[in-house]
Amino acid sequence: MEVNKRISHGLTLLGTYTLSNSTGQQGCRYLGDCALDYYSPGTVNQMTAAFRYMLPAFLHQHALAHRIFDGWAIGGTGTASTGGYGSVADYNCNEFNFNSASCYANYTGGGALLSDRKQVVTNGGSEIGVSWLDPSKFIRADQQLVNGVPTTMSGVGQQLFLGNARTGVFKGPASGIEDFNASLDKDFGIWESVKLNFHAEAFNALNHTVLDMPGYNNTVGPNTQGFGIISGANSPRNVQLSFHAIF
Repeated sequence: MEVNKRISHGLTLLGTYTLSNSTGQQGCRYLGDCALDYYSPGTVNQMTAAFRYMLPAFLHQHALAHRIFDGWAIGGTGTASTGGYGSVADYNCNEFNFNSASCYANYTGGGALLSDRKQVVTNGGSEIGVSWLDPSKFIRADQQLVNGVPTTMSGVGQQLFLGNARTGVFKGPASGIEDFNASLDKDFGIWESVKLNFHAEAFNALNHTVLDMPGYNNTVGPNTQGFGIISGANSPRNVQLSFHAIF
């Protein structure tokens, strides 16, 4: 959905809203236990708002001042999203028959995200990201919990589809309007049919951290270092200046 409104005095507003949904049944993947056959949430809401405003002209100016100070326009765009969805894999599907048919880890229920997420995670004294997923809620594709202990079940590796931690098992970070870009531009008249356009843009103008999805180690296996952490974010503030000749 898109709304575009031109308002008097040089102000234009634009807004878009996108609703996407990839809900799907998981198919009793968890060892045939349909009680854990959940539906992928899959719904993402995203809204973008933008504006452009022609700054008012100064009255009774000298001709040179008029050429320099009049005709400037400012603009900005902000995007907000409820966050995407991800999956958790088994580290070695080649151990099982039919590995090419798909293999995921098993989600044991109870909430995939840590209650105290966004804590700094280090490796060898160096920061590698912030925590997000709860590693205690995921076990290998051929395991189930027996008295709270992950236990390998004989013969399970012969099944065609293993694991239930498909896309939708966890939700990534939401982002607010802090993901904001700003711009400033003006056309300078050079000759009758030639103009010089000056354009300045500031991406992530507020210089806020907008986290990526977890992706450092989204696999269940012997290597638990950095499981389910977020190791990346949008770029920090980036300012670009450009000139374009228009003729």
